[in-house]
Amino acid sequence: MNDFTASWDKKSGTPTLQDLFLIARPGELLAVVGPVGAGKSSLLRAVLGELPPSQGQVSVHGRIAYVSQQPWVFSGTVRSNILFGKKYEKDRYEEVIKACALGKVSKDF
Repeated sequence: MNDFTASWDKKSGTPTLQDLFLIARPGELLAVVGPVGAGKSSLLRAVLGELPPSQGQVSVHGRIAYVSQQPWVFSGTVRSNILFGKKYEKDRYEEVIKACALGKVSKDF
């Protein structure tokens, strides 16, 4: 992100984000914190390309994945929600089940 300025409301005259410069390197952990209204979500939307710049640019090298804080589940089976239309691969499927703690609980628990 280089000299980035953008606004959700062009008529307001007050930019939502102004004069930002940001570099996030591969493998680097980046945390964005601040009070309500500070622009955290707008920064995310700018990186995702949903908030176009009025000045500057955003360059993304590689892929971006965004996972909302609001969980959602499609009607259907747990399996269909995990596969999300992709081909079933037993090892990968079981890895997801384990990572999400969706396995059967023993009766001794």
